[in-house]
Amino acid sequence: MIKAGKFKYEKLHSKWFCVFINRKLWLGPDHLLVSEAVISHERYKRFSLNDIQVVFLKHSISYCIWNTVWGLLASLFGLIFLFSSGANSFAGALAGGFLIALLINIYHGPVCVLYLQTAVQVQKITAFTRRKKALRLMDHIKKLVEQEQGAVQKSVRPNLLNPDS
Repeated sequence: MIKAGKFKYEKLHSKWFCVFINRKLWLGPDHLLVSEAVISHERYKRFSLNDIQVVFLKHSISYCIWNTVWGLLASLFGLIFLFSSGANSFAGALAGGFLIALLINIYHGPVCVLYLQTAVQVQKITAFTRRKKALRLMDHIKKLVEQEQGAVQKSVRPNLLNPDS
């Protein structure tokens, strides 16, 4: 926890996108704070828990793209290793490395993006987070919002196919 002024902030999530960009999600007493650090400056966005209407995930295609890239590279260098006359060990090592990268990506699972929706905007909170971690984070934020706003009453939808029930 970090104490900033009179508030104590709890870090919920942190993600490096590359060497120069870091995005963090912090929980304050009644709000979420998203900080994004890019090389020499930081940007902050504050979301009151009372203003949050929807928390949702959107699946990203990057998981499939990386699986395809790693699989094609492993196959290419594997074929070079198998069919080269001198059994090129460098190609075999590259094929093994790309195969390991593919297996690691498959093990970690699909990638998602977490969004918050308020009355005036839809804001990306995290980008390219693995689904298991994103679901845990989404459930945690939903619980915090429900504690602040109260539990949402589930509306009973009428059965349009059978009006008598």
